[in-house]
Amino acid sequence: MPLTHSLFAVGLIGLGALLSGCGNTVHALNTPSDQVGSPGDGQAGGKDKEKDQLGRAAEVAQKERELEHARLSLEIATLKTGHDVAAAEAEAKEATRSLSDAKFALTNLARQAQTELEDAEIDRDEASNRADEAKAELAELEAMYQADEFATMTKELVLQRGRRQLEFANRRLALQQKRLVLLREVEQEEKQREAGAKVETATTADTKARQDLERITKEAHLELLKAKHAVLDAEEAARKARAEAQ
Repeated sequence: MPLTHSLFAVGLIGLGALLSGCGNTVHALNTPSDQVGSPGDGQAGGKDKEKDQLGRAAEVAQKERELEHARLSLEIATLKTGHDVAAAEAEAKEATRSLSDAKFALTNLARQAQTELEDAEIDRDEASNRADEAKAELAELEAMYQADEFATMTKELVLQRGRRQLEFANRRLALQQKRLVLLREVEQEEKQREAGAKVETATTADTKARQDLERITKEAHLELLKAKHAVLDAEEAARKARAEAQ
């Protein structure tokens, strides 16, 4: 073979080798990085998995704590609402008793007033009778001593004593009459107003206590419902967290 042909053949062979090498280089450059294996790929994947497991475990622990808090809140709400309702019930009962006592006092006031009036009338009648007796005794003494011309000093002493007794009897009668009028027109009317005012006050207090009891009972029911729902929600969240951690 001539030298020229030999050199041409060698050139073709070298050019082919050069093109083949370039093709391999281009293929390597176009290959995605995730398809290119390396010694650290397996270790990095293990760390990511461990980190994910730790995160899920932490989430489970957080949900368990929230569940425990919700259950404690339910227990506290149960105790608190029970105490509030019991206190409201006691206040309502006390208000009802006070109202009953006020009404009883008002009802008895009429009977007591009648008794007091009758007692005062008896005192007045006794005073009136004593005044009549004193007047009659004085008239009798005056008639008796009028015909007696002797014992002038004794006569005057006896008559003076009779006049004083009559005066005291009349004053006692006037006083009893004033007391009767005062009792009937002032004292009993004042007692009636006071008793009526106590009934009105007790009625208002009883109404308020009943309304407060109804409100507190409903608020307690609502608070317990919220606490129970919070426990159910926390239980569901904890269940999901445990399931996702497995």
